[in-house]
Amino acid sequence: MAEPHTPERRTTMPLWGWIIGALLLIGLIIVGTRSVQLRHHLRAVQQKLEQRKTDLADANAQAGESKKRADALNAELETAKSKQNEIQSKLDKASSENAQLNAELTQASDQSKAELAKAKDQSNQLQSKLDQANSEDEQLKNALGAAQRELQDKQSRLEDAEHKLADTRQASEAAQSEAAKAKDQNNALQSKLDEEISDIDKIKHELEQVKAAQSSTKNTEAAPAEPSAPSAESTPPESGPQSNPEH
Repeated sequence: MAEPHTPERRTTMPLWGWIIGALLLIGLIIVGTRSVQLRHHLRAVQQKLEQRKTDLADANAQAGESKKRADALNAELETAKSKQNEIQSKLDKASSENAQLNAELTQASDQSKAELAKAKDQSNQLQSKLDQANSEDEQLKNALGAAQRELQDKQSRLEDAEHKLADTRQASEAAQSEAAKAKDQNNALQSKLDEEISDIDKIKHELEQVKAAQSSTKNTEAAPAEPSAPSAESTPPESGPQSNPEH
């Protein structure tokens, strides 16, 4: 029973050793964590520093641009002041001319009033003439209305005549078309008739040639037969009638 307890006594450490080890491990963990946090913080600080350097450079560049713009604005302001002075001078001159124009306008207004009164008189005269012209125009409108009614009547008659003429033309064109067809048929019949007459003439000519040939043949056969008429043996045509009863 004593042998199983001997290994436990050899591997057992004191409690303070475990505590020191645990404290060392915790210290290492805390140092490692703090080191990592410090590294991250250092990187963040470096990034912020770089960003601030960049922002400072941009701010310097913007300051330079702002200075250039300010110089340009100052130059434009000086130019505007010069133009303002020039415009003020022109405005003063225009005011003087405006006063002169007002005086001339007053004079022109008085003259215009006199001319306006004269124009009113002329307008009254023209109105009287216009009334007379309107009366004459009304008479002309009445005459024009009568003429238009008569023209419409004639236009209606003309349209009826044109419709009748169109119908007549259609009938004439139809008759001409029928006549053309009949003429074509007549020409075709005449052509056939000419061909048949030509064929008949050919047949007549061939028949006359056959008749002439037969007549020549008969004359040729009759000429040698006259001296030998008494001898029946020397006439070959006689054999033809003798063979007819056999048929």
